[in-house]
Amino acid sequence: MFKNKIKYLLSSLFCVEIALAISFLVMLALSFSFEKTISEFAVFISGGSFYYTLLGTIKKVLTLSAPMLCCSMAIILPFKTGIFNIGVTNQFIFASLGTIIFALKFKCHYLICILAGSIFGILIALIPVLLKVYFSVNEIISGILLNYITLNFVNYIYKIFLMDLVNVGDGFKTYRIPNVLPGAIAGSNFSYAFILAILISLLVYLFLEKTTYGFSVKASGTNYAAATYVGINVEKNMILTMVIAGALAGIGSSIYYLSGIEEWCIISQSLPQFTSNSIVVAFFSQMNPIGAIFSAFLISLLRPGSAVMSQSLFPKEIGNMAIAIIIYIMLFNSKIIGFFNDDSEANNKFIKTKVSQKINKSE
Repeated sequence: MFKNKIKYLLSSLFCVEIALAISFLVMLALSFSFEKTISEFAVFISGGSFYYTLLGTIKKVLTLSAPMLCCSMAIILPFKTGIFNIGVTNQFIFASLGTIIFALKFKCHYLICILAGSIFGILIALIPVLLKVYFSVNEIISGILLNYITLNFVNYIYKIFLMDLVNVGDGFKTYRIPNVLPGAIAGSNFSYAFILAILISLLVYLFLEKTTYGFSVKASGTNYAAATYVGINVEKNMILTMVIAGALAGIGSSIYYLSGIEEWCIISQSLPQFTSNSIVVAFFSQMNPIGAIFSAFLISLLRPGSAVMSQSLFPKEIGNMAIAIIIYIMLFNSKIIGFFNDDSEANNKFIKTKVSQKINKSE
């Protein structure tokens, strides 16, 4: 087991190196200047520390990684039961509505705002899982469609009922929420929210790996028929994990907007890119809650770096491309070494044992 985990770690690092090497070659081909490519690539992989200072880069990485980590947990947990929660985007969007209403309109304490975001996230997360459980609707299709329904519905709510929360002179964005989270520094988005995100990741890991119920959750996703046969309520596990996922996505959304990282734009027709990064984090970590912590730090490091590269030579899309290359190579690597080799073997052994016991009793 330990050797396999080391194998996964080394293979992941190897994939990152290959992806960064390919990105470097693409940058070199665009600039035709080795010196410029070296200097800008250094800015990119250092998270812009030459521009922000090392301490500033660390703060940016920790700030961005906190909500990203929460949202990635909202993907990893349901995935263990066989659900791909691509609807984390609509949970993030709907939770932002609850958070901003309670923060700007009712001037509530940040804990109340986070609770509101969690509840809003749960409400929207229940839709695809209930459709899957009771009507066999594919959660990926319903999740994607619900993303755009939620986006337009939230924008409609703002335009009709909540225009007093919108700063028309600032591109129709909601008013900025002052950073009121614990550890907040005046004029900065930094807070201690990253500690909460790390604790959530550790709790998800302990739940999945060290509890009986967590094992039944993993068994549900490994083999639906066998898990049902041995008495595991797979549908219940699906609903429970999606409820938790909605709450986690809501917490991530609340942290994002309460930190003042960005304001909601009511005229935008684009889905938030932030949740796409969370999906990248989840897959890059190979759906491991502990691995997601380091994946979130890496993705959060590359984002600021791509933003401060010389935009005339290397637009920020280069950074997006590099991250896309990383995930593509990671998926290719997963095909080779087995995406969930250890978990699948353990779960199949457990299920086979239970099935054998049932058969012996019946005989």
